[in-house]
Amino acid sequence: MKTMRICTAAVLAVWVMAVSAAPAVVAEDLEMVDRIVAIVNDEIITYAMVNEAFVPYEKKIREKAYPLDKEVEIRFKIRSNLIQQLIDQEITNQAVKKAQISISDGEVDTYIERIKQMNSFTEEDLRKMLENDGVTLEQYKKEIRNLLLRNKLIQYEVKSRIVVTQKDIDEYYEKHKDEYKEKKKEELTEVISDKVYQTQADEKFNKWVADLREQAQIKIIE
Repeated sequence: MKTMRICTAAVLAVWVMAVSAAPAVVAEDLEMVDRIVAIVNDEIITYAMVNEAFVPYEKKIREKAYPLDKEVEIRFKIRSNLIQQLIDQEITNQAVKKAQISISDGEVDTYIERIKQMNSFTEEDLRKMLENDGVTLEQYKKEIRNLLLRNKLIQYEVKSRIVVTQKDIDEYYEKHKDEYKEKKKEELTEVISDKVYQTQADEKFNKWVADLREQAQIKIIE
């Protein structure tokens, strides 16, 4: 990976302290004065994108009431991790565009309905869960779309489908028995199969992205 890094951590730390003192004012300023934080193969990642990704963490950090120096440290670490995640997402987006892969709104809705059924959630239950996590329904749908695009991309790039065997399901169940005390394994086959599938998909995806990172031109401006 060819990466250029320009570090202004001290400036960001000062900014974080300002956010803690006056979040509303700073948020408005950031909307007016955005800046580039990373470039991936000529595509940019902006500070506004990092701020949007940071929203689910904001409420949790404030609820913890950390000392200021600790809060600054945590915010900086989370934002640094988010930049890396957005770089991975941009690499994925570029590969999706190149492969001409797409996910329809219907596929997203179907996947969400499946999640609701497996967890016995109503629409209201889902919205409350998302609200508690600081995530809107639209943000959640975006996450689901990215997940489905990633899975399609893995199948496209790896040239082989992920196969979940009964042995995989049995081994997962044995390792997580305590989580399913009130249900028999037969009732959980579909749920466990999805979990095992996603674990395998994540492993393939992470390796694939790491390989693409080595080939990408990445410039990080911290």
